[in-house]
Amino acid sequence: MTAVVSQLIRSAVNLELKHVARDLRDGLMTPDVADVTVRDVKERVNLLEGPSSEVAENDLRQWLIERTSTRSS
Repeated sequence: MTAVVSQLIRSAVNLELKHVARDLRDGLMTPDVADVTVRDVKERVNLLEGPSSEVAENDLRQWLIERTSTRSS
């Protein structure tokens, strides 16, 4: 079950990172913010496999919620 949840989060994160790239391209995000965001998110995705997986999963869920709520408003 944990592996399935992790894979779903990875898929959602990959899609959202495409939106980050689009935001950068459209001038809605500065390069510095985009770089930090991508680096932080990818680091948390890597942590999904280790002992900090629960914390990383919660952080990524929260980031996804924030990103999608910002985009829909």
